[in-house]
Amino acid sequence: DWLRKKNLTYRQLSTIFNGQFLADEIKREVKQELSKIQQIKKSFHPQFVAIAVGQNPASRIYLERKQEAAEFCNLKSQVVHLDENTSESKILGMIEEMNQDDDVHGIIVQLPLPAHLSEVSICNAVHPNKDVDGFTQTNLGKLMQSISSSTVLPCTALAVKRIIEKLGMETLGKNAVVIGRSHNVGLPISIILGADKSK
Repeated sequence: DWLRKKNLTYRQLSTIFNGQFLADEIKREVKQELSKIQQIKKSFHPQFVAIAVGQNPASRIYLERKQEAAEFCNLKSQVVHLDENTSESKILGMIEEMNQDDDVHGIIVQLPLPAHLSEVSICNAVHPNKDVDGFTQTNLGKLMQSISSSTVLPCTALAVKRIIEKLGMETLGKNAVVIGRSHNVGLPISIILGADKSK
């Protein structure tokens, strides 16, 4: 009665989603897709390189998980560990070398970076075609304009999209609350949730 008088409604029950099952399913999909490609192009051995600056404990765990997933999918992976005091110019030089290296197919700049480094400058130094995380201005700009199978999406935002799809939830015309507005998580999630209908 109190809720009706205040023009409020009961919240629907929450759904507990086991993300590990979906993660395992995605890894199997990637492994199978790579296997199909290599049957046609036997010399194709994709590799990503992650750049980690400093000794952030959370970053270390993230990188270990990425390498475990890569190994399962038969992807080559390499982590370049740099001292916390590494100069920005040195990192930019390394990224440019990787951009030019045909054996490197993807580059990850592990965030956060130490305070003396510009996240914007370093992330945007990665060639958009090798931007695994979708953090460059080019890929974020494409995300703003449209979402297609070729759009490189930030991984956390893409995970939210896949979970919603797996649950069979219709988001068109619905209200959603996204807590946080960072350019690599909150903003992309907001865009994805609002892009479920052709413009």
